[in-house]
Amino acid sequence: WAPANYNHVFTDTEGLLHGRANADVPTELTELFKNVDSIVLVESAKNALSSPAAAKVFEAVASTGYTKSFALLFTHMDHATGEDLRDGKAKKEKVFGGVRNVLDNQIAKTLSRDAARHLEAQLQENTFYFAHLDGKFPTKDEVQIKKFEKRLGKQLLEFVVCLAARKQPDLRLPGY
Repeated sequence: WAPANYNHVFTDTEGLLHGRANADVPTELTELFKNVDSIVLVESAKNALSSPAAAKVFEAVASTGYTKSFALLFTHMDHATGEDLRDGKAKKEKVFGGVRNVLDNQIAKTLSRDAARHLEAQLQENTFYFAHLDGKFPTKDEVQIKKFEKRLGKQLLEFVVCLAARKQPDLRLPGY
């Protein structure tokens, strides 16, 4: 699904709140912001943004000036449930409602309404949704599985194109 000339380095950090007593984003994590082209928060749609740590990431990104580097990736869209969720669009709207909730109730109140609006505009274009990444498909129909795999490849390509577009040129002098 990725073009032959695609190069990207991912730095995966320890999950938020894993082994931590509070919900603050560790300084060692925010220090990485200046060294990366993209900051991607990966959340499960099953309980999207219900953790106080996720809201703290939004706050850390907005307060440090790295909003343009921020992207959000929801996994487990197949686990987003509700009577009102009839299709993928409804699921995306419901999950993004959690984003709006964090923006309205955390960012707008702790930083500013402008910071919340700026972050929402960024995330409108930089939020990605994935389902069935565990390979547990609701069907055994090979045709349907192939269609899903093709759609997944397209989604992954959209995600990496977004990340690659942020790549900043290496401004260091040769030899340094």
